[in-house]
Amino acid sequence: MSFIPLWINPLTDLSNILTPKLFLTSKKNLCAELFLKYIDCIEAYGATKGSRECAAILFDSMECTHHTFQLKRRDAIYKERMKQYREGKIDKPFEENPPLDEIQMQMLN
Repeated sequence: MSFIPLWINPLTDLSNILTPKLFLTSKKNLCAELFLKYIDCIEAYGATKGSRECAAILFDSMECTHHTFQLKRRDAIYKERMKQYREGKIDKPFEENPPLDEIQMQMLN
């Protein structure tokens, strides 16, 4: 359960202190832009109305962070390949990995 203050004042606005700005704006964090957009949206609408108005941005931020659709897609592809392998439509479930040096040799040529 989140705490929503009745009056917003400098003492209740701890978001600048609690949110590590350097971590959120680093180049390594690809989802920081979406999260900062969500924070701006919540700040603009307030905590109560913002939870409804900013739900799409939060959903995109969570998807960017956790990759749920990508994992579901990977699992579906794996299940389909194993199903085709069991039915005999394909000879082996997965292709062999290329030799380790092959990719580097192609880049050098």
